[in-house]
Amino acid sequence: MIGKVMLSQLARAIDAELIGNDRLLVGAVSIDTRSLKQGQLFVALSGNNTDGHHYVRQAFDKGAAGCIVEKVQPVDQPQLLVKNVRQALLQTGRFNRNRFEGLLTGLTGSCGKTSVREMLTTILKNAGSTLAPINNYNNDLGMPVTLSHLESHHRYAVIEMGTSAPGDIALLAQIARPHISIITNAEMAHLEKLKSVEGVAKEKGAILDYLPAEGFAILNRDSRFFSEWTQRARQRTVRLISFSLQDAGADVFASDIAHSTTGTHCHLHFNNTTFPVQLSFYGHHQVANACAATAAALAANISPELIIKGLQEAQPFQQRGQCFKGFNGSTVIDESYNANPASVRAAMDVLRSCQGQRIFVLGDMAELGDTTESAHRQVGEYAHRCGFEQLLTYGHSSQLAAKCFGAEGKHFADKASLNHYLRSCLSADTTVLIKGSNSMKMHETVQVCTETGKTQKTFLKPYRLSPIKRNLK
Repeated sequence: MIGKVMLSQLARAIDAELIGNDRLLVGAVSIDTRSLKQGQLFVALSGNNTDGHHYVRQAFDKGAAGCIVEKVQPVDQPQLLVKNVRQALLQTGRFNRNRFEGLLTGLTGSCGKTSVREMLTTILKNAGSTLAPINNYNNDLGMPVTLSHLESHHRYAVIEMGTSAPGDIALLAQIARPHISIITNAEMAHLEKLKSVEGVAKEKGAILDYLPAEGFAILNRDSRFFSEWTQRARQRTVRLISFSLQDAGADVFASDIAHSTTGTHCHLHFNNTTFPVQLSFYGHHQVANACAATAAALAANISPELIIKGLQEAQPFQQRGQCFKGFNGSTVIDESYNANPASVRAAMDVLRSCQGQRIFVLGDMAELGDTTESAHRQVGEYAHRCGFEQLLTYGHSSQLAAKCFGAEGKHFADKASLNHYLRSCLSADTTVLIKGSNSMKMHETVQVCTETGKTQKTFLKPYRLSPIKRNLK
């Protein structure tokens, strides 16, 4: 929390009744007693499987300064009584964000959010104290927790915003009120409630609606929704910085992209100057992410020297392109965090640049609605055109991808069978890339592919990558 905040002061801000003695709040918000630290405020959220009110006593035993509750608990400790705990959590995040005097960047998109976040955060940390989300806190529960960690020493904050239904981004953007808003792209994702890619684009565009007049919109010139987002941004009279993978008409773009044993090398073009950059990220899509991070850094008035330095220091976040030495000397690329058709194709582009035996492992892509079957067939066909030696699938829908891949497409009804077969295929000449939606828990397959059965902490780069000359259609 920023400054000295009494529980009574917060109670007035979130329309709560303070039960018990007033107390100084010296920490941020916690929604999990397992990670709660002394002085923090515990929020007793209720979910499908648990009720946070059952852990109020445990929270105070661990040193909580107070708790936000919907039902007063039989403990002689200060409690903030509210009608809706979830709403109170959002209001708490808003309370602390309104006290923040630094520069806040919000970002959204179907793919690349976390990679852009990691790149931009590394850049900004070279310029001053920077707050970034904890883990994958990008929804109406996680984002206010992140905002509660803002302190007076922070000069910058980078806030990631995700969505699964109409109105999600508007709610988050209204709370975070970014000075700079980034939209990486709009692709086939969360279509169960957003219905179409057009619906996704409209939902992502809501992040622009809460920019201040002096704010910046960072938009992807390669997206077919670029004009739509530009018009929406101009309604706010904000300034626009465009980025592109290789379109010289953008304010930031790249050229001469090539993969090597140390990652991806390219030239970035901005401020009428060309800068050579060596990234520890693999794939053309990661170069586009670097362009997005660069555009946002320019909006934050960061020098070109610090931008390039930050891009070269940034590392992939967990389960988003990390590479490990696997069983029998194989290379394992962990892309298991999540999956939609666009991110799967981008991952396939990375694997197809590898030499030797290439195995793509795919778990179901979730939340695609009526497009589920066609989307899985299409990625199976794309995998076939990439020329992989094997496509291994797990999940109800991914079997369609295996069928479209052809003779070397193998589907497994259970993960144990998949893991056993995959491990038997691994050798020093093998590179395996593993991807799937969160619900498929494909990180478990990553673990069994390593020599110890657990992913090594040391970051290992792929060592057999060759340049990609063009993208497959």
